[in-house]
Amino acid sequence: ADFPHAACVVGCGDMLPGETETRTRYQAGSVPPNATCEAASQRQARTCEAGALLTAWTALPQDASSPSPPPPLYAFASCEAECAAGCVRSAFAVDGAPTDACNNARCCYDGGEFTGWMLRQTYAAQRASLIAGDDAAANATLGALCLLGDRYAGEASFGDAQQREISRQACATRAHLASGLDVFGRGLREVDPMAWTAFRPILEGLLEIMGDQEGRLRDTRAELRQLEQVIATVARTSETLAAIRASEASLLENMNAEFTQMDQTLGRLGDAIDRQERHLQQSAAYMQTIHAAVRSNHEAIMRNRDLTIQNGRVTLLNGKRLADKLNSVSVDLVREFRQGTVMLFDELGEIRGDIGEVKDLVVEGNRLILTTIVD
Repeated sequence: ADFPHAACVVGCGDMLPGETETRTRYQAGSVPPNATCEAASQRQARTCEAGALLTAWTALPQDASSPSPPPPLYAFASCEAECAAGCVRSAFAVDGAPTDACNNARCCYDGGEFTGWMLRQTYAAQRASLIAGDDAAANATLGALCLLGDRYAGEASFGDAQQREISRQACATRAHLASGLDVFGRGLREVDPMAWTAFRPILEGLLEIMGDQEGRLRDTRAELRQLEQVIATVARTSETLAAIRASEASLLENMNAEFTQMDQTLGRLGDAIDRQERHLQQSAAYMQTIHAAVRSNHEAIMRNRDLTIQNGRVTLLNGKRLADKLNSVSVDLVREFRQGTVMLFDELGEIRGDIGEVKDLVVEGNRLILTTIVD
């Protein structure tokens, strides 16, 4: 077998030693209306240490002003905002129990559950009276529904029109029982025989009403499932946003560090450019000096380019004249040298002393060679 790795470490599941895992927890499972769960959230972290040991969860500081040591850990894994005080939409589960705090328009009247409970209580009272003959049980059940009328009268936001009608009917049915009548207000407590042709429309009507109620319950359950999915999506989105904010903070910190380093590099580069500019200015001044010297030599060459030396005489080309009084076209170098109008220089400077006699004069290219006797 091939074993390419030089070392091996024991991690914590999918985490390597030194890696950190984070999560979001909430101070409570719900927050009041118009509040946000994010304000009551807490980022927590734990680290994988050597030997596959996970540290305990600790709260991460919110910012530089967070208290030290960190606050106690929040325990709730999810959070949702209340649609009304004391009611969250997850309480809409169809469990047969009404929730008073949710029985308002903002909370969809308990998701229809409160109305369903009142209808079931009404049917139970009717069965207890008509089938079991237990008017006491029926009276107690109807009494609870009838008492809701006082709350409907005192709280305009509590319940809807259908619930108010059910409560009114419960009070009327209770009054029938108290007067010795049946739940329908009839004097005879027996069941009157009825022909099928007359009973069938009544039965079909009741079945239709029950079908409508079942349809409303199915729709309510579907809406609740959709709401639960939305709530779960919002919770996941909140965690994702928190992770994005943490990544943004880290990225901004890294960018600030890089900008600081760039500023330092640009400062050093600016200093180098300043030194190079000073060097270039010095070089430019030196080049100007050289250029002036070259230009002067060039002018001298231009002035003398029409001169030729032949047999010891400096002769100008045809049509050219020297700038002397005679406008001469040639000069006898030996004679002029002896008269002192022409001086002779060697590589070390001007020859000092008197020239006795010029023995010879030789021209090699642009060099004039004199052989003299110095007195």
